[in-house]
Amino acid sequence: CEDVHVGALHACAFPEGRFDAVVLNNVIEHLPDPAETIAECARVLRPGGRLVLITPNIAAVAANIYGGDWRGLETPRHLHIFSRKALVGLVRAAGFAQINAFTSAAGAGSMLDASAWIAKQAGHSVPLGRTRRRWLILKETLLSRLGFSRGEAVIVIGTR
Repeated sequence: CEDVHVGALHACAFPEGRFDAVVLNNVIEHLPDPAETIAECARVLRPGGRLVLITPNIAAVAANIYGGDWRGLETPRHLHIFSRKALVGLVRAAGFAQINAFTSAAGAGSMLDASAWIAKQAGHSVPLGRTRRRWLILKETLLSRLGFSRGEAVIVIGTR
């Protein structure tokens, strides 16, 4: 059984090439220095090892509609919000050989609902009727499946 380590990844001082995979699921947006963490992930991965990053997408359909009221901003908990292109740039800069990046519309409905609620509380109400909600979810799903980076989550898989 492995020990549990709490704290910054670099502070754990894992040996180089220790892991087959590192998964940061809704983590990277909370870190003060994402580039440093991604570089450390590259260091602790064995050759052929994979890094999986999942984070809210600043280019999502709901982000475009709700702006500062978009649920994905989560100020002040989220220190950084990425687009697919920006996150790929960080992973590439860390030396990953292969990068697969896409967005997903999973969770689009809940993000739209939460963003509409936040906007309403702030007095910036953007109407979100049942028909419009369904259309926006369909739009986001189709755009994501067609390769446009408009889904709620950015997913980047880097292979060292």
